[in-house]
Amino acid sequence: MTRPPGPAAGPTAIFRQVIEALNRGAPEAAMVGVQHLLATAPRDPAVQQLAAQVQFARGGLAQAEAHVRASLDLRPDHPPTLILAGRIARAAGNLPLARSRLDRAAALAPDLPDPAFEAAAVRLAAGEAEADLPVADLARRFPRHAPGWIDLGRAFEARGLAQAALAAYRRAEPILPSAALFSAMAGLLLQTGQPALAEAALDAALRLDPRFVPAWFKLGLVRQDRRDLAGAAEAYRQALSLRPDTAEVETNLGIVLQEAGDLAEAKRAYGRAILLRGESFGPIAQALTMAPTGELWLDLGALRAHLCELGRLPR
Repeated sequence: MTRPPGPAAGPTAIFRQVIEALNRGAPEAAMVGVQHLLATAPRDPAVQQLAAQVQFARGGLAQAEAHVRASLDLRPDHPPTLILAGRIARAAGNLPLARSRLDRAAALAPDLPDPAFEAAAVRLAAGEAEADLPVADLARRFPRHAPGWIDLGRAFEARGLAQAALAAYRRAEPILPSAALFSAMAGLLLQTGQPALAEAALDAALRLDPRFVPAWFKLGLVRQDRRDLAGAAEAYRQALSLRPDTAEVETNLGIVLQEAGDLAEAKRAYGRAILLRGESFGPIAQALTMAPTGELWLDLGALRAHLCELGRLPR
């Protein structure tokens, strides 16, 4: 627990305490020191920048914007403050303002990779064409800046540009590999018709973090698409062993078990899915009619009650 700074604590010590609290993910604790600094030095641009950073971490975008503007009023061409200001505007959905701030930071500090990458991601989010982005220039200047390539990859992915997103992620992967990155790549590989490569990427993700649930779920989807029903069921069960309250995984487990001919276990999985999320019943009732091992119930109320009863049984 972080205690409020005592009267003997100087500004430098309080500043350090705030940064330490931010670094350990405790923005509420950081706010205690920020309030003290603002009371004693409201015209200090560094204090205003720090207050903006703390409010941003707390999710207070309006307050963060007010503090970052106050800091920029005092030192308008300070690249770190401009980068923070760009991130705040980006999070708030003000893409033109975010771009102007990030472009200014990139012009003032051309050796810094963050504003260059983030400005490109903002341009992409604003609808700019892929061909107009400075991807080749970024690759020349900052080939090993993995966080920037991941951010740009996410921006490409959000626009539905799977190949460009994959290319960005592949630049990041040798430098900053992670289960989340391999899982994201696998989703794109599956989307672009490369299931074998998708499965290999998910294997890599799970070697890094065997408890990464999204990778187990995607592995189940990949194996299901490849008609490896036993392998898909195993992957879904692994996901459920780590996060048992996921209706979508239970539904998919039921589908692969039904397709494999194990209707009894499929119905238990369907029942667990319905108990977790009632609106799962419609798709499940439809899936249950599939040949060759399906069932057709005319009384849907009775079917729901039957499946829920099975879903309450121990695994």
